[in-house]
Amino acid sequence: MVVTGPFHGRQSLPTAPYDDLAVMVWLLYPGLDGTGRDLATMLSVLNIKLPDHGDIALGMDIGRVARTITAAYGRVFDLLMRHLRNEGLDTVYQELDRPVALLLRQMEAIGIPVIRNTADVRAEKLETQRQWAGWPSRFVTPFTRRVHPTWCQTMSVTGRVTARDPALQSLPKSLRYTVTAPPGRRMVAADYSAADFRAAAGLSRDPELLRLFNGGGDPYFEVGLLAGYAARGKERQVGKQTALAALYSSSPGSLAEDTGLPLPAVKSMVAGYKTRFPKLWQWHADQLELYRSGREIRNPWGRILLPSSNSEVINHLCQSTTADIVKTAMLRLHDTLPTDAAIILQNHDELMVECAESDSDNVATTMREAMTTPISQVPVVLAVKIGIGKSWAEATELQG
Repeated sequence: MVVTGPFHGRQSLPTAPYDDLAVMVWLLYPGLDGTGRDLATMLSVLNIKLPDHGDIALGMDIGRVARTITAAYGRVFDLLMRHLRNEGLDTVYQELDRPVALLLRQMEAIGIPVIRNTADVRAEKLETQRQWAGWPSRFVTPFTRRVHPTWCQTMSVTGRVTARDPALQSLPKSLRYTVTAPPGRRMVAADYSAADFRAAAGLSRDPELLRLFNGGGDPYFEVGLLAGYAARGKERQVGKQTALAALYSSSPGSLAEDTGLPLPAVKSMVAGYKTRFPKLWQWHADQLELYRSGREIRNPWGRILLPSSNSEVINHLCQSTTADIVKTAMLRLHDTLPTDAAIILQNHDELMVECAESDSDNVATTMREAMTTPISQVPVVLAVKIGIGKSWAEATELQG
């Protein structure tokens, strides 16, 4: 099987930090979809107009043209920075989104190694077949023999990083074997364990939930136990289906359908859940009251959230917090990896590094340390599952 070209290290990648005006606007108004609007339209929300460069004359010296454009966009940047400071968003921009933007450009330049053969997608759903027809061959760049997706920070209201062209986060698990390391290389994939539920524990400061997570317990199992005999043998599965869904305002009827439990057992489980973790549910009620009163909802980094319904409030808080935990880990990890290793993929709560086979164990240790080092904004112990493999699929299967 022929695989893509080798990774040549990070020495030739872009290293100069830069300011992405679209990311700055999106931070101020995350309801904007930065991929579906041009910058001028996004800026219009803030009553900022891009200069039309009418003072650039035909035949003007190129250096003067460059200085004119730079000065014009510099004025826009100054206005946006003023807005960010006024809204208390300059710290999250400078410490997270700005350095992550550079890291994402580096990830784009490195690309994803894949097999050269076209995968058989006939067993997938019709929509999946249409999206991934010809994968991976039709997405490969001939010069590098890799896939180079565009990594975006402005496609999600919660701040999650996503890929497009192609949208790797929607690549079916059955096709992950096609993301394959070149000879002598390995994939190391690390996935946060119970990331959103840990975020809820850190956000609410519920002492019992924190005690379970920080002591290595299994809160999902504990929630499932509250369903009694009806959940016997599948307590963790039921607890996992219920823990976040209940916080996200799922009804007992919906939970009964999802878990396959009788409605009385579900009602008993949810009632016990609220009694077992009272501070979690008090935080839940407080956040909903903030939303109903029209006050601003922000995550621990100060990122503005714009939920449009009760059901989105806790969902957005947990997912946004997890997204910023992952971004923090990406920056820590990037600074500690060997020069011939690099982050090549971020998928929801998972990071994947490509490295030399001989370095894979050390890289796994580095990933665990970078991703679980405590974060002051979210006082909960973080845990990851890590696997090393030849492909994305194998690395994921071996996570433990």
